Amino acid sequence: MTILSIDTATDFGSLAIQQDGRLLVTREMNSVDGYSELLFSNLQEVLEKQRLRFADIHVFASSSGPGSFTGVRVGLATVKALAETTGSGALGVSNLQAMASFGTEPLRAVMIDARRGDCYAALYDAELNVVSAETVGNPRDFLDSVNPSCEFIAQDEDWLTNLLRGSRWEDSPRGVAPRHLAPAVVHCAELAISRGQSIDPVALDANYVRRSDVQQYWHDR
Repeated sequence: MTILSIDTATDFGSLAIQQDGRLLVTREMNSVDGYSELLFSNLQEVLEKQRLRFADIHVFASSSGPGSFTGVRVGLATVKALAETTGSGALGVSNLQAMASFGTEPLRAVMIDARRGDCYAALYDAELNVVSAETVGNPRDFLDSVNPSCEFIAQDEDWLTNLLRGSRWEDSPRGVAPRHLAPAVVHCAELAISRGQSIDPVALDANYVRRSDVQQYWHDR
């Protein structure tokens, strides 16, 4: 099985192709201005170098968030369109789950700085099953809900260190996930497929966790 993954949820975008469990290629495509001009040119170049066509991909996978609303939509819309055009499968992978794949302990508390004093967070086990639902809110509230024996995983080591400094979690195990998550997304996609998760493009859904500013505005009116 050949799986192509896209991660455009943050400024640190990336692509990866895995074939029969072997990672063939990865490509970084950092952008602070969006991926509309970068994505397809990089996709075509990566495929050409591997002598593959879009029709050779069995499943297209995209990071589904949390992350940039626009970035998440771009990735999901792209894999859905490619899957529907080629008749292949498509699925979304949580960025938090992808980060959890870099842990080594039985329980992994994954955290992403969500700005505004909040964080995206979730607890996963070693098989990458979610143990506590993905959430957004004050980091202290999430920390209070988990045991200090958990392994804490973030992409920003300094942010995590400052967050845990002086607390009862300060000496907990820690791991750092890379910024470019496409290889982890393709790994999680393969795991999801092996567990029978739907690869119907219609089932694709974003994992924003936090509502958009527009949604929040109308809710608070």
